[in-house]
Amino acid sequence: MKIGVLVDLTPICSKAVEIGGMIANKVGAELVLIHVCEFGDDTDLIGTQLENLKQWVAESVNVSYHIGSGDFLSVIPSIVADLEFELVVVPTHGKVGIMQNLFGAKILKLVKSLPAPSLVVQEGTKVADNGFQKLLFPVGPHADFDIKIKQTAAFAKIYDSTVIIYTVRNDVRGLSEELRKNITASKNYFTEHKVKFQEVGEEPTGYSVGYAKYILNYAKNNGLSAICIMAKVSDANEYIGNTDKENTLLNDAGIPVLCTNN
Repeated sequence: MKIGVLVDLTPICSKAVEIGGMIANKVGAELVLIHVCEFGDDTDLIGTQLENLKQWVAESVNVSYHIGSGDFLSVIPSIVADLEFELVVVPTHGKVGIMQNLFGAKILKLVKSLPAPSLVVQEGTKVADNGFQKLLFPVGPHADFDIKIKQTAAFAKIYDSTVIIYTVRNDVRGLSEELRKNITASKNYFTEHKVKFQEVGEEPTGYSVGYAKYILNYAKNNGLSAICIMAKVSDANEYIGNTDKENTLLNDAGIPVLCTNN
């Protein structure tokens, strides 16, 4: 089993490596630090810098690194596919300076491109010693929602997490048929696979384009350890979906975001 960490050698990478190492130590996985060089980079220096990042990982974890070259967004998906990661930890610089930092401005495009689930973390991210105890699981109308159900369940079982199945009623008619179907499928799968869960529904308060505002407020107010989303946008929410996901990924509370993907 392998867990990857994308590393651009900025200060946030130590946080990503630390969290990746914590998960790898919990499940007995190898941790692989991934860096993509630009033309003219000193690979010997980069290797030394990657070696130095191992200090953030427990000695019991087997840590290696992989250095690629080329256009970052083109190269990373193939590296992730070739090395067959179970999870990829992705650092983002958040909303500050996102136009200058690759992991900020291109974060949504990046996680959509990965052929594996990813965990997006920020410099302000804090994970308790006992790990990810409560996962917020907003339900969407995706036709392939089973991907999110299964990958969230697999992550939840690492820490015996409780999954909060969360919905916001989108209009006066209540929940759509697609949402009801996915809520039922989630509860059935979690029950079958012995994943603890609770169901929470909220009424919208005030006007908001999209649902990120409600999701983030609930996560912050209730001490959630992570938010679980699908990397792709559903056909029903295509207009606002990308903005909603970007706001969630770049949330100013530093809440980690598990992005499920096929």
